[in-house]
Amino acid sequence: LEVQRCRYSQVQFTNHRLATDHTRRQRCLQQAQDGEIPFANVLVVHMVVVTSDEHILATLSSTKKDYFGNCWSFSIEEQLRVDDLSNNNVTVRGRIAQWIDRALVEELGVTRTDYLVENVRALSVFIEGHNLNCGLCCVVRLSIDAATTGAMIAATLRQDYEFTNYNFYTFDQAVDMLRSPTLPRVCLSL
Repeated sequence: LEVQRCRYSQVQFTNHRLATDHTRRQRCLQQAQDGEIPFANVLVVHMVVVTSDEHILATLSSTKKDYFGNCWSFSIEEQLRVDDLSNNNVTVRGRIAQWIDRALVEELGVTRTDYLVENVRALSVFIEGHNLNCGLCCVVRLSIDAATTGAMIAATLRQDYEFTNYNFYTFDQAVDMLRSPTLPRVCLSL
């Protein structure tokens, strides 16, 4: 992926004008399929967090979020910032690792001692159809169990409260939840 800086107002135009108009959104999606993304967008990572005891973190997004506020998700999200790219002496892999590090610290209080970078896997790059932002889907395997992770989340003074509640589910429970949601306002994603 090649990224470049854009203005917030340009992203808002894409999110609120292009993405909401079916014909324009389809044209943008076709351009992306053809290998060009000529519209301003945010690059966001969606991380599925798996604990050492094989539980998946589910989060209830804050109502302050622009998209899918007050919805449950099997991921945490973090936007790429300019300073994530500012160190020219770091490889692309190193920059992504810094981005993942920042997201885990800010969202969960988890640091590099709680996971191995080698256990992070990028699964896909995609366009979010509802707003035309670009996304990177990753799985992060922690070296700590669900109870420890939950205690860290509860004890950490987080920088940003993008989610207001959380829970841990086994893989089987997560699959069941995706098939037959039992939580209110479930907009589950993986």
